[in-house]
Amino acid sequence: MTESLIDTISQVPDLRVMSRSSVGRYRQQNVDTQKAGHELNVDAVLTGSISQRGSQVVVSAELVKVADGSHLWGRQYQRESADMLALQQQIGSDLSQRLQPGLSVQQKQKLAQLPTQNQQAYQLYVKGRYFSDRWEAADRAKALEFFQQAIASDPSYAAAYAGLAEVYAEQAFGGGGAEKRALGFAAAKKAVALDGGLAEAHAALGLSLFLDLKWADSQPELEQAIALNANSVTAHQDYGWYLAFEGRFPESLAQMELAQSLDPSSFAIAYTTGNILYWHREYDRSIEQYRKALEIQPGAVSAVESFGDSYLAKNQCAEATESYARGEELSGNPDFAAALRSSYKVSGCSGMIQKQLELDRDPSSRDYNLFDAAGFAALLGKKDEAFQLLEKAYAERTGIVFLKIEPQMDNLRSDPRYADLLRRVGLGQ
Repeated sequence: MTESLIDTISQVPDLRVMSRSSVGRYRQQNVDTQKAGHELNVDAVLTGSISQRGSQVVVSAELVKVADGSHLWGRQYQRESADMLALQQQIGSDLSQRLQPGLSVQQKQKLAQLPTQNQQAYQLYVKGRYFSDRWEAADRAKALEFFQQAIASDPSYAAAYAGLAEVYAEQAFGGGGAEKRALGFAAAKKAVALDGGLAEAHAALGLSLFLDLKWADSQPELEQAIALNANSVTAHQDYGWYLAFEGRFPESLAQMELAQSLDPSSFAIAYTTGNILYWHREYDRSIEQYRKALEIQPGAVSAVESFGDSYLAKNQCAEATESYARGEELSGNPDFAAALRSSYKVSGCSGMIQKQLELDRDPSSRDYNLFDAAGFAALLGKKDEAFQLLEKAYAERTGIVFLKIEPQMDNLRSDPRYADLLRRVGLGQ
């Protein structure tokens, strides 16, 4: 119910709506609506209760003004439990028209449309959304499974295709190769074809396009996503990435700030904001942001390992080694962790970096990532090896979108081979 109402109300123009993960902590509590509203920094709070009487579901909803606790709107609904999706859409539509009385006929029709008629498909989609925000490899695998099941239940479900496309694209970031990129692009195109007015569909397509280095085609899709729904956290996040990869850091961080204002409890947004600060060479701020991400999702491997990059950039190699080793332990690789610590103990920072290079360039390793390997080779001054790895990364589109902004590549920037590769990637202007 919460997810459905947020999805509907967020489409109302000029209205800021908080995300599910941010309001979820108030569920099943005796909520002081004014206190919650102040914590969320909103003008009004929607509360409600659900009860069942036989086959009938009764929903009571009330909109409360945060400033003085006054009643703004309220209504009770009663439907058969089989009609829950239609009921959710009705509540969202009624509330939207109360919040924005001047909606056009077209806008009202859009708000009244059900994303799917299939209750099971919707429940599977919501589960997929939950796991996709957690960002870890195992969670992405679960998200894919739920989105695929949602599509199997309703093959015309555009939002499920968009979710699927996002996860495939995120997997491709970490070295999923051509297969993941192709699957993501196909899912994004399907989402747009099914519902051209869905912001997340255009965001997924924009993401898929820039992963394939089609920068000029990507930006209009991302801007269209935000134009369709300024409350789409996904759209702001994806556009923030795009801007970062082009080196437009103030604009990128502005998009992430908007995303965080809509979903302060999102691990993905907190973590990727830390990444952007790292690429912007604001290492202390990136470390602080990774700490915030871990407060949201303790033990997240991606954040723990990213500490290592920032510490390494600050020449704090002991801390970097421990962060990388801790990430390996959390991933179930204690032997790798021991190898990193031993290499640092015996050969110092260069020994640890060399061990990271060996792990990242080994196709049988969990850490296999050609772009990351190139970065460690560059740090060691092994320019020829770094460029060999980068050429392979370019061919596979593995991490190559980071080429312009990754600090570990700084040793390569004066080499003519770097300028040539940057031009071929499409970021040389």
